[in-house]
Amino acid sequence: MRHLALIALAVLWIAPAQAETKNAPDGFGPVKFGMTREEVWEAIGGEGEWIERENLIQRQDLPSDSFDLLNFRVAYVFQDDRVIHVSLQHTEKNLINDRCSGRALYFAGLIRAIYGTDYTSHRDIQWSFARDVLDVRSNIYFFVFSTGSFIRVTSNYYAKRSNCELTIHYRASRLSILPF
Repeated sequence: MRHLALIALAVLWIAPAQAETKNAPDGFGPVKFGMTREEVWEAIGGEGEWIERENLIQRQDLPSDSFDLLNFRVAYVFQDDRVIHVSLQHTEKNLINDRCSGRALYFAGLIRAIYGTDYTSHRDIQWSFARDVLDVRSNIYFFVFSTGSFIRVTSNYYAKRSNCELTIHYRASRLSILPF
């Protein structure tokens, strides 16, 4: 019996966590996964720029209690003429690493509050390319939902340029529960 309990504990510890929650992302703001190109265009008030047929780019300011408004580039990605992925990207110059990783932690906290779940994994990675020409520090917060959808918050701090890149990805379920 004790042996069985240890195996069960090991499986729970090793198995990837999936957030069981009644709230799972169904899109971003007024744009919901599965909307057609025309529905998305109407939902965002016709403000944006089409980049090829699969991508619609828009600029949005997101408010924050901790710092000034951040201007994000919002990309809506389509497959079979339906939105399946929303990506938000913000780049800020002359920022130290602690403030850059703090931005990611702040948005991970907002997502935790909105969806009532904690992130399923966190990675703090430092890597270099070409003899330290590019020295990058990344923080990644990953939220996985029982529906198969996910949200990933990533900050990349480029030390040589003191640039911070913050990216938030919302992805529809890859399961066949969506109506398309």
